[in-house]
Amino acid sequence: MLLDALNICLLLIGLGGTGWIANQLRSQHTRAVRIRRLLLQAQLQREEAVRMQQIAERLIAAQGRAETVVAEGAELVRAVHKGLSRIPFEVFESIPVTRETTKMVRATHDLISDGVFESFGALNKGFGLCLREAIKVHQAQVRHQLKDFDP
Repeated sequence: MLLDALNICLLLIGLGGTGWIANQLRSQHTRAVRIRRLLLQAQLQREEAVRMQQIAERLIAAQGRAETVVAEGAELVRAVHKGLSRIPFEVFESIPVTRETTKMVRATHDLISDGVFESFGALNKGFGLCLREAIKVHQAQVRHQLKDFDP
């Protein structure tokens, strides 16, 4: 009978130990699943940060090209405008009665026209600068995020 009681005790200890081990395995499995999920999230965040960095670099290049195109387009419009406006001014300046008034009107026109086109150029450069700076700030934030993933 002592042997039976001892066997029952050993059996209970074995069952308790098996239950404890099963509980530990389940807990470890839950942790492993959670860690895998966190690693996948981190990997996706890193990939997204890399994509954002690449997009920012392409945006800076595109912004520079756009600023150049706008500046060159504005300069072309300015030259065409001056060329076209020269025609009626030359006609009116060739008439003695309207010559002096036309010269004053032409000077005023050219001054205003130059001011408008220079303002447009300044706006283009200012907008370009603001956009580049915003992209650089974004790039710095992305670089900071990427540092979190470096070993």
